[in-house]
Amino acid sequence: MRYIICCFLFAVIHKASFAQIVNIESQRIQSDTTGWPGNIGTGFLFEKNAIEVININANAHVEYKSPKVYISYW
Repeated sequence: MRYIICCFLFAVIHKASFAQIVNIESQRIQSDTTGWPGNIGTGFLFEKNAIEVININANAHVEYKSPKVYISYW
């Protein structure tokens, strides 16, 4: 009976546990100089099925780099 319970628990844990590696290097601002580098983006989505969905978003990423301090604002 213990063997069956252990196999069942192993199967459930194995099925429920998964991971994904995500590369976020593209989200970094590549800048070799000091100052205020950054980027700004916008998006728009319109869907019409049973209901209409309108989604508008905006984002900004600004960084300040000095020779001794590195601060990132999201």
